[in-house]
Amino acid sequence: MSEQRTLEDLHAIIAGLKHYEGSKIKHIKSNGYYVITGIHFKEDDMTVWFSYETMHREPVSFLRPIAELFDGRFQI
Repeated sequence: MSEQRTLEDLHAIIAGLKHYEGSKIKHIKSNGYYVITGIHFKEDDMTVWFSYETMHREPVSFLRPIAELFDGRFQI
């Protein structure tokens, strides 16, 4: 069951992670470099996710749970 959060809670969570937007990250397994483009909430369960994209002329975007940014898959 999802946790009830107020708009103030959501703003506080985003504010605490906003400084990662624009950061260059390295995916350890693929050895690829990406840029974090946003911090988001998944509506159905209100988990925090981050979006990131390839550093190519025509970038491809991805979404992952924020926990995966800090579990060793990426070098920040």
